[in-house]
Amino acid sequence: MLGAAVRKDIANKVFFTQVEQTVPMTQSLNAAVFNEFFMDGGWLGIPFLLALLGISAFTVRRSLAPLKELAVLSANINPGSSTLRLPYESIPAEILPLVSSFNNVLDRLDDGLRRQREFNANAAHQLRTPLAVLAANIDTMHDGLVAAKLRYDVDLMSRIVNQLLLVARLETLNIRLDETIDLCHTVRQAAENLGPIAISTRKTLEVDEPAGAVLVHGNGFVLTLAISNLIENALNHSPPGKAVRIRVTARPSIEVRDSGPGIPTEHREKIFERFWRGESSKEGAGLGLSIVQRIMHALNGSVSVADAPEGGAQFTLHFPQLNEATAG
Repeated sequence: MLGAAVRKDIANKVFFTQVEQTVPMTQSLNAAVFNEFFMDGGWLGIPFLLALLGISAFTVRRSLAPLKELAVLSANINPGSSTLRLPYESIPAEILPLVSSFNNVLDRLDDGLRRQREFNANAAHQLRTPLAVLAANIDTMHDGLVAAKLRYDVDLMSRIVNQLLLVARLETLNIRLDETIDLCHTVRQAAENLGPIAISTRKTLEVDEPAGAVLVHGNGFVLTLAISNLIENALNHSPPGKAVRIRVTARPSIEVRDSGPGIPTEHREKIFERFWRGESSKEGAGLGLSIVQRIMHALNGSVSVADAPEGGAQFTLHFPQLNEATAG
């Protein structure tokens, strides 16, 4: 039975009006539950459920916090920091086997990278001695034309070997950025060191710099390597009688412009890849620009390429401001 009763007081007398109806069991049960929910406090379950959901969300988020930390640490692992490993502290027991397996994979990869670096360094080092002996023997040849051609080939091989050694060194070098460097002084020094090469190939080096010093935080050794690589690359692609222009700006940046044919737009992303050489490149092993990019990344800067205003290619080294570098 489903019904309702209403009480009414009339002339100090109590009257009840009651209505009843026979309904199916299901409908009767639904009505009883509905009545109990609203009349007997069943609605209190709503805030209880909301509180339960909030506690569950907080618990899940707190449980996933170690995973987020592991994700950040994993993103910082690269060939230059392959010795980093994921920590085992504060990690849920269910995830420990995954962390252990990941660290074991990193151990094997690190061992493979170490063997590869050692091989590159040893191979390049072993090649330097026979090249030096070969160069000394070439100098004793009586045929000047043949000797000059052989000397050119030996110098090219020596440059490739030196680049291989430099790559092996940069892969394991911990580059500290605790020096305050004057870009103007560094550019002048690099230009002076490469002056004899420019003179021997009948080319000129022009340096344009602001009146005051342009200071950045970095590492003088690797920065000189990056600038020297760009200048040498520009000399290789400039014809005799032309100039390579090096300009220091207060942004701060260093621009190196050659007088060569320039770099097609479709090749500008590939030129920084290791061992990639353009169709017009006949010298080197395709390592110079890769070394420059690796150095600038370590210095928290970047390198870009564009068309030079007078024709040819312009490579630009972009550095963070002195206060930004200090904050980093």
